[in-house]
Amino acid sequence: MADHRAFGARVRFYRERRRLTQRELGALLCRSEDWVYRVESGRIPVNNVRMLMDLAEALRVHLEDLNGSPGPSG
Repeated sequence: MADHRAFGARVRFYRERRRLTQRELGALLCRSEDWVYRVESGRIPVNNVRMLMDLAEALRVHLEDLNGSPGPSG
């Protein structure tokens, strides 16, 4: 089933599930805490494929989950 939350809300959900702070996630991505905040609040989009892949890896989720897309069985 597709996840209808906004992209930033999914990032926040998965970050909190991993018990990471915005600062810690930013450090894993070589980005600032403010960058993570702006992504989570929908102020900036993440449309770079490499960054999306890095974000999914840091959050330990599949890219499809991060994007809210249904998997092959959906």
